[in-house]
Formats: sequence, C-alpha cells, structure tokens
Amino acid sequence: KAEYAAYLEKYARHFNLYEHIQFETTVREAKLQDKWTITTDKGTLEADSLIVATGSNHVPKAIPENIRKFKGHVFHSSEYQNNEKFKGQKVLVVGIGESAADIAAEIADVAECTVWSRRPFVFAPRFTRINFFTPHFEEFKAITTPEIYESCQVADFLEAATTSRVANSLPTWLYGGARQVAWRITSGFKEHPELSLMARWGRAAFAYKGVDPRLYWRADQAGWVTKNARLLSLQATGKCDIVVGEAEFHEKGATFHVVIQNCERYAQPQVITKEFD
Repeated sequence: KAEYAAYLEKYARHFNLYEHIQFETTVREAKLQDKWTITTDKGTLEADSLIVATGSNHVPKAIPENIRKFKGHVFHSSEYQNNEKFKGQKVLVVGIGESAADIAAEIADVAECTVWSRRPFVFAPRFTRINFFTPHFEEFKAITTPEIYESCQVADFLEAATTSRVANSLPTWLYGGARQVAWRITSGFKEHPELSLMARWGRAAFAYKGVDPRLYWRADQAGWVTKNARLLSLQATGKCDIVVGEAEFHEKGATFHVVIQNCERYAQPQVITKEFD
C-alpha cells in the first residue's frame, strides 16, 4: 500500500496534477444540464464531464464459505502488511487483480507461492513503449527507479492507448484481431520475458483450439485485464505457480481442476491437489 501511494504521489508531481486537485472535499450534489453543476462543502463548480470514482471496492468482500473449509490461516488482502508472517510457508493467493499480483510478488520472495484464478485473464503492460523496446524490461524496477519513470511521457503509459479516440472508434473485431496478431508475434520475444508471457496468457485465454469465435475476435475485451506485470517476472524465474480453473477447498488445502497453468492450456482439465499453511 505504501509503495502504491508513493507511486501515485510521484505520478501526480510529475504531471503537475496537484494544482487541479481539491483534497478533503465532500460532494453534496451533482446535476447535469448543459454542463455538470457540482455542489461541494466548499462551494460550487462546473464541469464538462463527471467521473464517479468513489471506490466500489473500499469495503472488503466477505471471504466465500467454500474457502473457509480450509482450516489453515486465511487473510483478506486488506489485512496484508508485509511478507514476514509467511516465511517458509506454502501460500495460496486467491485472485489475479493488481493487489493480488503485488502481494504474490512479495510473498514469493519468502515462501512457496501459488496464485489461483477461477477465470482466464489477460495481463497488460503499465508502460507500453519502453516495455516493447527495452530488452529484459522489469515493470516493478521501472516504477521504483526515478531515472526511468521520471523520463516517461504520457504516451508511454497504457492509458494513452486504451483511451485513444482512434482505438475506441475501431470495431471490436478489428481491435481484437490486431491484438491477436500482436500476441502471436510477441509471444516469441525471448529477450522480453514479461511481454512474451503477456502474449502467451492472452493466447491461452482467447486463442486456443476450439475457442468461441466471439471470444477470439474480442480478445482482451472479453475478459479481465490486470495492469501489473510484476507477477510475470516471478513466473519467468519459476518463483510462483499460476493456475486457472475451478477449485474445491478442504481442511489442508485445495484440489484444482486446472485448465491453464503458467500460460499453458490443457486439452482436458488436470486435477492438482496442493496443501497450504
């Protein structure tokens, strides 16, 4: 959490965003006519657009009952502080979002780590240009090295591509087809491990034999996208095991019906049982 907060602060300073932000301000009301009229506890302002970003996940979800069948230690990601308590243990990280990727990356340094997702997913690079043109690029090193992230321009970030009016004006099948071609090409980039694994995960999710054509042509628009390549660095060095499929939990661990493991898709689900602490 501290690392992420520091990253946001540096991002805001780099792009001079602080002068446009009002902190500790409560929005009382928002009305739309020709423009948005927004009433706050500090006054009224007008805006052409309004984005509601109140944080729908700020209240932790309850841990599902099927996971509670496991009688070992169970923690919600909101309780995570550091990896100290996990040293030398066998740990399962549930989920493949950005928080899960960061937590798994830290735990894998001190423990045997498995990451489980029920559904196929796609990774995306936080930095597009420098990831593509820099051999052996490591995303986490980039966001923690001032010489790298301070040299970045707006066009270097993933959001420049995903919010592009040109990209968003394309029909979905054309966008998805371009993504499939890119995955096919970059999956063989041996000097770019993170980029190569991103492509292989994309193909495992949406380009396998027998895939529904609707999913193929939608590509990463058909599933969840995790903007965090930190987990891929771990996979490239064999520090974690990433499995996708259904799972049945029991007192000592879980039995997984794996359809994808470390970006390799199985023709038939493989049954893998693991014990955790």
